[in-house]
Amino acid sequence: MALLLDVATSVAQTLNLDSLIVGIVDKLSQVLRAERSSLFLLDREAGELWSKVAQGSELAEIRFPLSMGLAGFVAETGQILNIKDAYQDPRFNPEVDRRSGFRTKGVLCAPIFNREGQVMG
Repeated sequence: MALLLDVATSVAQTLNLDSLIVGIVDKLSQVLRAERSSLFLLDREAGELWSKVAQGSELAEIRFPLSMGLAGFVAETGQILNIKDAYQDPRFNPEVDRRSGFRTKGVLCAPIFNREGQVMG
């Protein structure tokens, strides 16, 4: 509940998408005790997932086709994934790891739905 309140407060305090994403990702990492988190949003027109930040990384923006990786699978299907070893899953795309220098271990990936029930991230 405290997480939801913090996120709602952040939304009410800023219209700056970059700082809002950073705030949401930081809170989720705290609650989940995750080493690193990312929030990918769906660009339907381009058929891509994108994020302006990768927590703990110098990458300014990440973009990749909707059909790629675990995040792409979740965005396309609306399913939640909990993967113990990302590199053992054939859907995993290690390109972001190569670009960031980080090695992903386990992955918890969940869709974000808009009010109409469509995946938006």
